[in-house]
Amino acid sequence: MNKGLFEKANYQKLSELAFMGNPLIEALPFLGEPQDYASRLLVCMPYSEDDRKLSMTKRLNKLQYIKQLHVPSTIDTEIAMNIDRCLHWGYYGRNPMPMSVVQSAVEEAGIPFDDSLKKLYRSYKQPTYGFPVFGISGVGKTCSVMNVLTNYPQVIVHYNYRGCPFLMHQLVWLKVDCPPDGTIKGLCQRILQGIDKVLGTTFSTQRSFNRISKDVMLGDLSRAIDSCAMGLLVIDDVQTLCNTKDQVSREMLNFLLSLVNNADIPVIMVGAPKFIAIIKSEFQQAKRVTGEGEVHMDLLKKGSRDWTRFMSALWRYQYTRTPVPLDDAMADVFYEETVGNQFLMAILYKLVQDYAIINRDETFTPETVHMVADYKLGLTKKQREDMRKGLDVELREFEELWNTPAVTPEVPESSPEQHGNNTQDLAARLMSEKQLSMQAAKVIARQVRAALPTEKDPDKLYLYALDLYQHSESAETEDPADAR
Repeated sequence: MNKGLFEKANYQKLSELAFMGNPLIEALPFLGEPQDYASRLLVCMPYSEDDRKLSMTKRLNKLQYIKQLHVPSTIDTEIAMNIDRCLHWGYYGRNPMPMSVVQSAVEEAGIPFDDSLKKLYRSYKQPTYGFPVFGISGVGKTCSVMNVLTNYPQVIVHYNYRGCPFLMHQLVWLKVDCPPDGTIKGLCQRILQGIDKVLGTTFSTQRSFNRISKDVMLGDLSRAIDSCAMGLLVIDDVQTLCNTKDQVSREMLNFLLSLVNNADIPVIMVGAPKFIAIIKSEFQQAKRVTGEGEVHMDLLKKGSRDWTRFMSALWRYQYTRTPVPLDDAMADVFYEETVGNQFLMAILYKLVQDYAIINRDETFTPETVHMVADYKLGLTKKQREDMRKGLDVELREFEELWNTPAVTPEVPESSPEQHGNNTQDLAARLMSEKQLSMQAAKVIARQVRAALPTEKDPDKLYLYALDLYQHSESAETEDPADAR
């Protein structure tokens, strides 16, 4: 249980008649008007031009800030509006207060509590179904949803409401990943384990799921959701269902719809576009799952407002000694290499600066961007080609590029037609004339081959190697306090 996620209930006076006298709704924060969402959803890290003067180690560490950047697009505003509606109307039919408390709240607002209002509050409440968020990997689906949700406290603690004792831990939202096997059992366990992790409960250990029916699991899950007044359930990676047998996928979809109906909780499904085929296969499921409308996130279009805002914000986090302007040529090369995928643009921008700082160039050009993309994003070449064709791709495996050592891209030694024995000869010469260890000599030789892939003159290669060697020696003599 993480009590840092808990906030004490702070009840607001609401003007919406349907929400009056409902503590689960009155405790939700007001996010402002939609036109204010962009500034509220922007996530940026501190930056100063003086950061360029820091040591190499400190600047390389600060490059990790790029990963934390989130620049909201017009789609983020749509997601925020949908989530706010889902939370409010999802709680509309789940007011835990007696009618007398509701009546008191309405009359305090100066509204007569007549028979028509009593009928309104006692009438059947249609459940709120939620909505799907679809898009290829790297466009920021999960990040956008989570940045909206973190504007709400995950857990609201209630003690007393309008003079009535009201003890409850309200779980406003919960996010879980779809299980790899795409099974109902696996999903139920993940949801119950998620509740236990946040609230410190024991729902996931109260029953063995090995031999119980789907109806029993649904009942257990509905009771757990109701006991903590969960407001919204987010299920990520729903495309996993497409990897299972078709019948299992449809069973899972039907189960989720039953969960919405039984627990009265909106569900947001986040995943790749291929899941749309399952949803649209049956009209009834499609109608219910897309209760608030479908949200499609796409690659950034070059020259669009969202593209301009993202690149301008991204470019601010620059740590080379020499400032590099964001001109048309630089914008073109980043778009060409990443096809407008925000995830890949951030990775490439970080890797390019890694290269420029490590090599003491302290600047970079469009040619540098192409070279780094070839060496460091080579494994994503097919995926980037697929993105250009509008196909779905999976880029999660390239998350590790954030944490790879910031080294100079290497040119494979196994290309004699391109390099001959230059790398080995250069390493041997460094060992002989500079008394370097074999490992150190090979590192410098490979850096030289990466920086000068077409150069064949051994003397020029050796001079460049000496320059790298001198730079590495000067780096070792930096003020130790500055490198900490």
